[in-house]
Amino acid sequence: MTRGTDSVSVTASRAKQTLHIRLLGQFHLKDVAQSIIPIDSPRLQALLAYLVLYRDTPQPRQQLAFLLFPDSSEAQARTNLRKLIHQLRNALPDADTFLVSDTQTVQWNLNAPFTLDAADFETAAAHANSSAALREAVQLYRGELLPGSYDDWLVAERERLHQKYIETLERLILLLENQRDYRSAISHAEQLLRTDPLREETYRHLMRLYRAYGDEAGARRVYQTCVTVLKRELEADPSPETRAEFERLTPTVASSTPRAKTRAQTPSVSATPNNLPPQLTSFIGRAQQIADLKRVLALRNVSSYTRLLTLTGAGGSGKTRLSLQVAQDLLPSFQDGIWFVDLSPLTDATLIPQAIAAALNVREQPGRALLDTLLDYFHGKELLL
Repeated sequence: MTRGTDSVSVTASRAKQTLHIRLLGQFHLKDVAQSIIPIDSPRLQALLAYLVLYRDTPQPRQQLAFLLFPDSSEAQARTNLRKLIHQLRNALPDADTFLVSDTQTVQWNLNAPFTLDAADFETAAAHANSSAALREAVQLYRGELLPGSYDDWLVAERERLHQKYIETLERLILLLENQRDYRSAISHAEQLLRTDPLREETYRHLMRLYRAYGDEAGARRVYQTCVTVLKRELEADPSPETRAEFERLTPTVASSTPRAKTRAQTPSVSATPNNLPPQLTSFIGRAQQIADLKRVLALRNVSSYTRLLTLTGAGGSGKTRLSLQVAQDLLPSFQDGIWFVDLSPLTDATLIPQAIAAALNVREQPGRALLDTLLDYFHGKELLL
């Protein structure tokens, strides 16, 4: 009876110490009550990430020092590592439960009570054999591994996980296509394009899915988006394979397009650059709201023009869909483009400039605040964000 009571006490104690570690999309460390444990230092985050990702073996301190402080002397790197391990121990609740260390090595305790989102994603992806399981695996990948950190080991691990995410998404798209669930397949193919907008193979697949769904206009929009993105990002035209796919799927449009391809003859979307996501259904109703929004936005050329227009309403009431429809209708009105920035995945407001820069393909400049770079980019432009 006493042994049973002791067992329950130990289990309860261990459950109380459970850590939830998130490395994908954004670093988070939470206890069992979902309270955030502050670890703000990028070096400290990198140390924790390395230990949990390579938890199967003890990690030599000398190797860790070299990985985390490659530009320091060996003696300084080892000193920095000792300080970093000390900081990690102070940050972790009951550190001895999670860290096993001696004078030569440090290891994350395999028996410690913790969860790791990267491991959950890999396990789910490896065992998924249905559309539901693949969807769950895809949803577990909430972004790149520790974005903003560029250690050599981390870049390689980030790319490995990102490639596994792409492969999982491709498996899901193919399975949905085989199940004739074209609408869901299209949605996930567009998700794949957002991940890699220069991947022509995905544009070709998406055109075929739209045609199978019975939406030839959608297939044309996909091709036109491909033309615009390649022109903007690479100063290139679609490959012969992509053009042939377009002509095969949309014979009516293709028949009016000269076979001899030159730069000026390449079909293109409106001259207005944009990244508006294709809509899977036609927009019905809300004519008055659309007219009102267009009228307000059209006042931008007068002295008191509208800089910011906010749509408010209950969740799920269609605010995003309405704004996208208005944006689509206004494409000819903004010569420098209309750009959609999805902020829903963000949990930290400080990441908003990065999200905007990613949508606009504005790159950070060393030693300069990203917000200042964005303001310079916007200066003198006529665009809708």
